[in-house]
Amino acid sequence: MSWTPPPLDWLSYNDCSAVAAWYDGAGLDSYDSSVAAILNYLDSSLPNNLSTHPNDAQLIGWYLGDSTSEQVFQWMVAGWNNCTSENGDASVEFCANYGSAGDSDLAGPGVFIAYHLEAALATIYAIVILSDHIRRLPPKNDPARQEDPARQEDPAPQEDSAPKKDNAGARILHAFRESSIEFLDAAVLFSISLQIASIVQSAQLRTSGRAITTYTGLVSMMACLFSVLRSSPQLCYIWAAAPEAADSRLANSTGSRLKDYRWAVGTLLRLSFALTCLVTMWTLLGFITAWRTDISQAAPGENNEDQEWTFGQILALATWAPICKNWGFIAMFGPEVGHAGRMSPHYDVIPAKEGSEQGERARPDLLTQA
Repeated sequence: MSWTPPPLDWLSYNDCSAVAAWYDGAGLDSYDSSVAAILNYLDSSLPNNLSTHPNDAQLIGWYLGDSTSEQVFQWMVAGWNNCTSENGDASVEFCANYGSAGDSDLAGPGVFIAYHLEAALATIYAIVILSDHIRRLPPKNDPARQEDPARQEDPAPQEDSAPKKDNAGARILHAFRESSIEFLDAAVLFSISLQIASIVQSAQLRTSGRAITTYTGLVSMMACLFSVLRSSPQLCYIWAAAPEAADSRLANSTGSRLKDYRWAVGTLLRLSFALTCLVTMWTLLGFITAWRTDISQAAPGENNEDQEWTFGQILALATWAPICKNWGFIAMFGPEVGHAGRMSPHYDVIPAKEGSEQGERARPDLLTQA
């Protein structure tokens, strides 16, 4: 029994569930959907007033025909946009058939809060510590710039630079400066854990034979790169203040100017790399956040595990709890009390005097070439 395909303008998108099922296979397998999905889609699109209803072989021949395949395929692709714009259930059906509901351990709410918290803390620590060290740089005509502090006479005793109780800004500055070591430890631990988890997850998906969805692969890759491309606060202020040190070296050194010039150029390159890492970190985080937001809006409820709070979400946030606690304790009680509270009674905390070896060891203008 022969059958003549109707014109495409006679067809209609009657069953968006069939459209979503076909589009699911088309998206995952480069437009290579199953035969059942193709037949169901085409059969549901035919008008009811046809004199002869086609069988499966005729529908497949229509779909694969030399003169009709391109037009039919383009019409089927347009069905997704039609169902999404006119019927709100198309995206829900698609997510239900997609075969992946997300990964709460990779893109859950707690982990995403930890991502943003780490990036924000890294940026804040870098800005605050950089500003503090630039503020403590001596003027260019200061003798401290010209001589090694170890050769100078002991400076006159100065008052402790600890902030006063009523100086909220100084307390906040000291809290960031004195808690930076704990932050770096937590950031390194979080980064290593995130990279190992991303690599292990990708390896498990590959060896298990399951399809690695684009969403899972890209989020895993971006999260791994995000944890690597970050500028630590101490290196940031060293790299940013190093040009000032280079200026001092070039002005006072009687040695090889070419060697000092190469050192200064290398410092500027390291500074550029640090700033690039900082920008890349926020760019990747922005991409991940925007992508997750779009998917959460398109796949609400049970089809999206990225919105679930799990045990791993709490652990991800708990990583930063000691940092926040230590920062708050130092901000409220000052650096001496804050550090002394974490030491045994056998030791005391003594602040370093300005100009002493301990107080000058972090002076960015006194950097020397290794």
